[in-house]
Amino acid sequence: MIRGKEAGFTLIEVLAALLIFSVAIIGLTAAGTESARSVSAIEQKMLAGIVADNVLTNARHERLQVGARRGEEDQLGRSFDWDLETQDTEAEGFYRFIVKVSLQDQGQVLIERDAYFRRPSSPAPTNQPSVPSNTPPDEGIPDE
Repeated sequence: MIRGKEAGFTLIEVLAALLIFSVAIIGLTAAGTESARSVSAIEQKMLAGIVADNVLTNARHERLQVGARRGEEDQLGRSFDWDLETQDTEAEGFYRFIVKVSLQDQGQVLIERDAYFRRPSSPAPTNQPSVPSNTPPDEGIPDE
């Protein structure tokens, strides 16, 4: 019996194709894993930024006190530690706030923000009567 040429792949060709396919799949899997890791890191930084903004907002509305404070806050089920340092500046009445936020029980700072706030000064006494804020400016003035 004489065999003619049969169409098909040889064993070596099949093994070479499987090798190329497996290398490609490993590369794609590694890229997907790295992408997921990056998304998680970005999410942590975003949440840390929200914590930093909350701390700065609260500090602005509390009694100004030069020094350092620590605390913790939860955002979307993740716990963050924050450090707030309040410093005097050269300009009178201005204070510098530095807040650093990290994941709870980890030393790596995820985000650091600086902000400057001015202590509200008390208004100077005047001899003019005060006009209620809900009164339009020309109301109550007699026509001449």
